[in-house]
Amino acid sequence: MNRKEEVINLAENFLLRKIEPNFNKLEKYLEENKELIVENFSEKLNELFELAIIQQKASIKEPIEYMYISFLRSSMLVESYEFCIDLFNEMIWLDKEETTIYFPLKFIFQYIDQDIEDMKSFVNRKIPQFNLDELKYQYSQCYIPFAALVINKIINEAISKTNFYMLQIAESFKVLFGGYMEKGEIIHIINRGAAV
Repeated sequence: MNRKEEVINLAENFLLRKIEPNFNKLEKYLEENKELIVENFSEKLNELFELAIIQQKASIKEPIEYMYISFLRSSMLVESYEFCIDLFNEMIWLDKEETTIYFPLKFIFQYIDQDIEDMKSFVNRKIPQFNLDELKYQYSQCYIPFAALVINKIINEAISKTNFYMLQIAESFKVLFGGYMEKGEIIHIINRGAAV
């Protein structure tokens, strides 16, 4: 192992030890701020649903089958930590009419910058910027499953506070979570006619 690989390995091991304590702090933050997080998420979903309702009234948007929540690599790199939320018909990525908003979940990533600074002090060696950017991106990816957990915990309550009932939806409305333009994982399903 060369010196560069040794430094990167040391940095990665340092950061991995930070994740569990950070998740515990994030769980507590979510408990203490759930009402505000749900309110903010509901407002964004309401904007998205309103756009889809307008599109459907104009007959340019078919019944919606999927809401896809995706994390964006670019937002991780510029530290906006936004997730893209799209509504799609059964064709998913081939849906002709775009219905999209962006929603920041910055609180989930609040420890990353400090952990990176602590890591740089710990390894006590200069890490090239391109390696640092890659490390930061890889480290931020460790928090993506927590983002999915948060969304899964708040999605029902958030949707219930919106104009969702005015949407034309398919037989089942599936909420997917994953990377942009990737195959997402279903994290929630609402059947047509079921109470939200």
